[in-house]
Amino acid sequence: MARVHKVLNALDKDAINKLKPAARPYKANDGRGLFLLVSPDGSKQWRFKYTFAGKEKGLKVGDWPRMTPTAARDACDVYRQQLLEGDDPSALRKAGKVKATAEAALVERVDGIPVTFGEWAEAYCLSNETAEHGGRAAWGRKTASATRQIIRDHLFPTLRDKVMTEITSVDIAAQLRRVKSPTVRWFARMRASLIFQYAIAAEATNVEIDPAAALKTNPKLGDRSNGKNNKSLAQEDLPAFLVALDEHQDDGIAKPFTKLLMLTFVRTNELRQIKWRDVDFDGGLFATDSGPMLVIRKDIIKQTKAVKKGKAGDHLVPLAPQAVAILRALPQGKPGDYVFPSRRASKMKGHMGCVAHSIAWRLLGEMGYRDAMSGHGFRSLAKTILSEQHDGDGEEKFAERHLETQLSHVPPVIIGTYSRAKFIVHRERIMREWANLIDMYRARGHGKNVTKMKRAA
Repeated sequence: MARVHKVLNALDKDAINKLKPAARPYKANDGRGLFLLVSPDGSKQWRFKYTFAGKEKGLKVGDWPRMTPTAARDACDVYRQQLLEGDDPSALRKAGKVKATAEAALVERVDGIPVTFGEWAEAYCLSNETAEHGGRAAWGRKTASATRQIIRDHLFPTLRDKVMTEITSVDIAAQLRRVKSPTVRWFARMRASLIFQYAIAAEATNVEIDPAAALKTNPKLGDRSNGKNNKSLAQEDLPAFLVALDEHQDDGIAKPFTKLLMLTFVRTNELRQIKWRDVDFDGGLFATDSGPMLVIRKDIIKQTKAVKKGKAGDHLVPLAPQAVAILRALPQGKPGDYVFPSRRASKMKGHMGCVAHSIAWRLLGEMGYRDAMSGHGFRSLAKTILSEQHDGDGEEKFAERHLETQLSHVPPVIIGTYSRAKFIVHRERIMREWANLIDMYRARGHGKNVTKMKRAA
């Protein structure tokens, strides 16, 4: 015969909020076998204690405040009825004969209490992962994974267990201020807003406002870059930066990645996705009759209008001797391998992904330059310095259209070999000059003289 426990003191919201974490987990009894387990980390879990076939057993009911005391008691009433009928609630749950208690409690809520942010975030993600648009889900695998990570890491720490109607703009702002990266902060605020909009549209709760939307105009919380992501060094600060980069201790690929990013001034996302098949050390692979070359395939070029319309081709990047030396020093992989592979293997069997987009940003942070320089800042720095170069007659060394083409601001149209090698001779000169200028600034920082490196014959 099953036995249930006597009624004790019932818990309410105020009593639960007064329960503070201790060094060890402890119980707060609600009655008839239901109690709240308070963990040292502050989390609170509803559990049901009962005896079946002479053995004392326990069952998780749900988490506070996702599950209210009323919902927890209602769920336990179901378990007690199962016990009276001679069934073990734990065995029934494992056998799949009854719904999980938390799910059942959510379905049976009739007291008007809204669900939590964490529950609506999960519903929002599932709707985008399973909703079909022309036979496909709204989100791809990578988008779903990245979105869930942002929600989990940058919204859940303080918002997950709060009921939706109790969350204010102040609560969201406090959580967002914990996020260091302005870009990640922007994405987190956007996702919080979309979760609230999803709940409002569902009309399943009394959620009526989106508190995250009020933060959109806050320059520190609503701006994607906040003016910091594209920070670029002043020209006079470059020598000291180059010395710091040389002296920085790094046993990975972040340092060569950052140096190559500086020498090629391509976009961070483009460089991290290049594969060994995209590197031409001899200069003959792409029929340009020129020197060493790096190709940025059109499928990873920044999505400009020309790319979206299918009018943009591959972007060829001439490699100065200094850039070639960096690439040759890296472990050579197969043609389909990434030049800068991630240390973590992808979930796709037999496939190693590329490094994270934040690789240069993290290195700059370790050097103490996070607020002064960015990966994208190398592009504006190169453009500024190269635009100021003049020949002996006082004329500009490099035409604006050649610099813009090298920056891939003017994607070439696919009309044959010429388009792929557009202005290639001029751009080779630009890249060699830029690499030599970098050496000159580095030598200035070290207090030495420098000899220009020329293209090998």
